[in-house]
Amino acid sequence: AMIVSIPISIGAAIYLEEYAAPTKMTKLIQALVTNLAGVPSIVFGMFGLAIFVKQGGIGWGLGPSVLAAGLTMGVMAMPIIVLAGQEALRSVPRSMRESAYGVGCTKWEVTRDHVLPSAMPGMMTGSILAMSRIMGEAAPLMVVGAATVMYFDPEPLAAIFGGNADYTVIPLQIYFWTSEPGHSWHSMAAAASISLIVLLIAMNSIAIVLRQHFRKRLNS
Repeated sequence: AMIVSIPISIGAAIYLEEYAAPTKMTKLIQALVTNLAGVPSIVFGMFGLAIFVKQGGIGWGLGPSVLAAGLTMGVMAMPIIVLAGQEALRSVPRSMRESAYGVGCTKWEVTRDHVLPSAMPGMMTGSILAMSRIMGEAAPLMVVGAATVMYFDPEPLAAIFGGNADYTVIPLQIYFWTSEPGHSWHSMAAAASISLIVLLIAMNSIAIVLRQHFRKRLNS
């Protein structure tokens, strides 16, 4: 999901903030991006079902696969990353751009060598926080095919292109395990919950470390 969403979203943020003229179309795109950041996750699941899963029309025909699920979650993360990227670009002082133009830099050189390094801490933080948000989402994945529960070890990478028989989503798995009789199922549900929380904390910690790293590079 993030391999797809981060490059596209950062590119969109750079275009909207640094290159796009303030036309009606640009304002419309900006309004759409802002509204998409607040759309319920189930709507993104319907979008993924229509675009990535279904065959025919504008559908890509990927079926209920992990690939379709990942693309759906990537689309869900895009508005958050775009908005975070724009805020990071706005935080760069205007004087830095003007100084670079004053020594003869082109628009792209100013963006690449001066604006982006300064905005990178905010962009990386926003990207990882977007990943943290989609990590625990279950509704979009259930719509695109992960509405199942597993009681056996799935084969690694078996469901990338091959339907929903070999993958599920952790919150749904936790729900079914808690509804099973027996202490062992409840222990597994607790372990899965702790794993999800630890993974979320780890991603937020990485965001903090990356932000501090880029800030040190800027100050050095």
